[in-house]
Amino acid sequence: MRILSLVEWLLLAIPLTFALSTSVFRKRVIGVATPGALGVVRVIVFGVLAYCTANVPMWRITRAVEADRQSLGITHLLDFIPGFSSIPAHAMALLAFKSFAILFSVLACVGLFTRFTVPLATLFYLILAGWIRGVSTFNHSGIVPLYCAAVLCLTHCGDGLSLDRLLRKRRGKPVPPGDVPAEHYAWGRYLVWLAIVLPYMSAGLCKLSTGGWDWWYADNLRFHALRNAFSITGGRAPTVAHLASWPDFFWAGMGLLTLFAELGSVFLLFSRWARLILPFLLAGMHVGIMKLMAIPFVDLILLQLVFLPYGFVSRRVATDALLGAPACDAAASSARFRFPAMVAAIMIALQFGVWKTQFEYYPLTAFAMYSENPGVTTITRWKVYARDASTGKKHSFNITKFSPKLTQIRRWLRDAFDRRDPKPDILIDRLQHFGRLYNRSAEPSKRITEIEIVQYWWNFVKAPDDPKFGEESGRLVIPVPPN
Repeated sequence: MRILSLVEWLLLAIPLTFALSTSVFRKRVIGVATPGALGVVRVIVFGVLAYCTANVPMWRITRAVEADRQSLGITHLLDFIPGFSSIPAHAMALLAFKSFAILFSVLACVGLFTRFTVPLATLFYLILAGWIRGVSTFNHSGIVPLYCAAVLCLTHCGDGLSLDRLLRKRRGKPVPPGDVPAEHYAWGRYLVWLAIVLPYMSAGLCKLSTGGWDWWYADNLRFHALRNAFSITGGRAPTVAHLASWPDFFWAGMGLLTLFAELGSVFLLFSRWARLILPFLLAGMHVGIMKLMAIPFVDLILLQLVFLPYGFVSRRVATDALLGAPACDAAASSARFRFPAMVAAIMIALQFGVWKTQFEYYPLTAFAMYSENPGVTTITRWKVYARDASTGKKHSFNITKFSPKLTQIRRWLRDAFDRRDPKPDILIDRLQHFGRLYNRSAEPSKRITEIEIVQYWWNFVKAPDDPKFGEESGRLVIPVPPN
C-alpha cells in the first residue's frame, strides 16, 4: 500500500514539471550561472563525499556476525552478482572497495575524468554506505551528500573548475566560455540545493506530523537529548546529563530553533538573503546537536557551503540580457529546460511522498529522526561492566567497539529487564561474541570471564540533579566462554 501511495505522489511530478519550466520561474528563481559556479558545488559535494567514505568504519562491517548481515534497500538488487555479497565479510576485499570509492570521490572533487568518476564515486558510496547500514541501523548521516552526488551525475559539473577543463584547453580542444553564464549550470546548482533542502523540510514535517505541535516542549527535548546521550557507552555518564536541570526556556528554545531552521530552509531555494543567513543557522544547529547529542553531522555542516555566493568563479549578469543573447542558447525552446525541471519535480514529489507514507527503503528515507513525542519524563539507561579473569575486579566495558546494532541490543535489553524474556538467547549469544572478540586481542592477564549490565531508571524532571542519574532497577550477568 505504501508503494501505491508513493506512486500516486509521483504523479504530482507531471504538473510540477510544467510549473518549474515556466519562463517566470526560470528567470526569477533559477537564473544563470557560470561553469565555475557549478564546479565549486562539485568540489564541495565530492569533497564531503570523500570524507564520508573515508569515515565508514570497516571494522563494524567485518566484525558483524552473519545473522546481523542484511542487504538494505537498493543494495539488495546487487546481490545477484556472483561473489558481490561476500565482499563485506572479507577485510581485504572491503578495503580495496573502500579505497576505490575514496579514489573516485577525490578524482570527482578535482574534476578529473568527471564523466566517469562522478557516477562511479556515487555508486561506490551508495553500496558502501548500504553495507554499513546493513549491519547496524538505517541512520541519516551521509545520506544527503549521496543525494547531492546523484543529481550531479545528471549535470555538466566538470565544465568548470576542473582538471578536465585544463586538459582540454592544453590539448587545444574547445571548452565552454568560463565567463559566460548559462541556465543549465544554474539548474545543476539548483538541483543540489533541492537535494539538501528537501530532507530538512521532511525532517521538520515529520516532527510536526508525528510528534505534534508540542514537539518542541522542553521535557520532550530533554528526553531525546538524554536518551541519546545515555546509549550503551561503557558506563561513563555523558556531560549532557548535567544540562537536565537547565531552565525550560533553553530546551524549548532549542526545539523552536530546530523547527524554524528545518522548515525555514525552503527559503534557501528562493531568496539570496536566506542563502547568506540560513546556512550559518543550520550549521550552528548541527554544532549544537553534536555537542548535546554527540551526533557528528559534519557532512551537513560542510554542505552549507554550496549556498554561499562565489564571486571569484561566477559573475552576476542581468538575466533578461542573457536570455536574449545567442551565446547563451537563448534561441533554445523551453523544452530544452524540461529535463532538469522534470528531475526537480520528481525529487519534490518523491520526497514528500516518502514523508507522507513514511516509506523507508535505502537510500530513500523520511528523515524522521527524533520526531516522536512519547510524553514521558523517565529514561532507561545501562552501564556495562566486564570482570577480569586474573583479578576478579570489574571495569567498564565499551560495547560500541564491537556492536554496530546498538538499537537492537537496547531493545533486547528492555525485553530482558522487563521480564518479557528473562534471558533472550540472541542477547546472550551477542554478548558472548563481544567477549570472545575482546579476549582474542587482549593479553592473557586482561581477559574477561563475564559481562554484567546494570539498568537504571531516571526521572529527569523529578530528580534533575541526581548525581547517579537514576536508581538501579536490575542486573544481567552473562558468562564469557573461553575461545
